[in-house]
Amino acid sequence: MSPSWRTRDKQPAQLRRRLGAHRRSRVPRCRIAAPFMKGKPHACHSCQLANSGIIAQINVFTVPDGGQDALIELLSVAARFSSSTPGWLSASLHKSRDGTRVVNYAQSENPEAAEAVFKRLRDNGYLARNKALGEAHPGLYEVVFTLDQ
Repeated sequence: MSPSWRTRDKQPAQLRRRLGAHRRSRVPRCRIAAPFMKGKPHACHSCQLANSGIIAQINVFTVPDGGQDALIELLSVAARFSSSTPGWLSASLHKSRDGTRVVNYAQSENPEAAEAVFKRLRDNGYLARNKALGEAHPGLYEVVFTLDQ
């Protein structure tokens, strides 16, 4: 098996087994990301299996006019910081076209891993800094259905 089709080394064995068949497929796992990823392993939300126990944290921020870029910069630094937390899987940031909202979509292996990420962010001041740049509306979700073309 070529290195480009291996799962990430830091993923625990249990998750690798759960996602194994899906990740070993020779068909690109994500038609949206595939042209940009050039076969590199990744964990996008559309590639995760429904009912796998993966927790999605979706946080919609309302930002003042012109405030999207500052919040996106802070959230990207926080995502890089969080990525070393055991059980962290992925994060993606989205900005609304009207300039009023930023959405943070992050995934963790399970509720305990999601809580560990929150604790690290809270203890290191990231959550307080987020509040200064926008009003947060967070929620935790379970992936129950995905449809890929």
